[in-house]
Amino acid sequence: FEGHGVEGDQRLLAGFGLRFNDWVVAGDAPSAAAAATSLGLPVVLKAQVPAGGRAKAGAVKFADSDAAVSQAIEALFGMRVGLHPVRTVSVERKRTVAREYYVGVTWDIAAKRPVALLARTGGVDVEKSSAQDIVRRGFDPGTGLAPFEGRLMAKALGLHGKSLALLGEVISRLSEAFLVCDAVVAEINPLIEDPVDGFLGLDAHLEIEDDALFRQAGRLAPLGELVSTSS
Repeated sequence: FEGHGVEGDQRLLAGFGLRFNDWVVAGDAPSAAAAATSLGLPVVLKAQVPAGGRAKAGAVKFADSDAAVSQAIEALFGMRVGLHPVRTVSVERKRTVAREYYVGVTWDIAAKRPVALLARTGGVDVEKSSAQDIVRRGFDPGTGLAPFEGRLMAKALGLHGKSLALLGEVISRLSEAFLVCDAVVAEINPLIEDPVDGFLGLDAHLEIEDDALFRQAGRLAPLGELVSTSS
């Protein structure tokens, strides 16, 4: 199952020390417009639905004027993403991006263990990444993935210095969240390197095993409605 929208995924992951761009969630057009005003232009508006692929579905809008904000709000609240009508949107300040990455953890079915993934291209372009641009590292679910292993992954992509150390920590913490939350998929995409604030997630996806509900009930309760991904 998944939390009620991506905002819930970010809240869960933030509990593991992972940092995200500041956001405001709005349940109607006036609240979304007010959030854009308070944050300051330019902004990014995102449909909050329990589904991936929002950018491809046109459910992520960029706005650099009041008129563009109004158009984006009208479009988002009037659309569906897959089977899900858009009832809330998040509004966040558009960031200056030095570099961006994809960081994820999932299960390697063949090896019967989790695997961490790091790609030098985030966003929808991660699907176009060549094999040499993606670093994979399997790890023992009993011990997790240590920060030094995350640093080795970052080094394999050519990072060094402070960036290498910080990105290694992000990978380790996402791997911890994956294990603790009984996840089948945990992703931050894109993970950006901001010139001032360091590494920040702009989007996240966390899918938790349905059978783990009894173990995760306390952690998930504050997120409200949950949506099953079972057929």
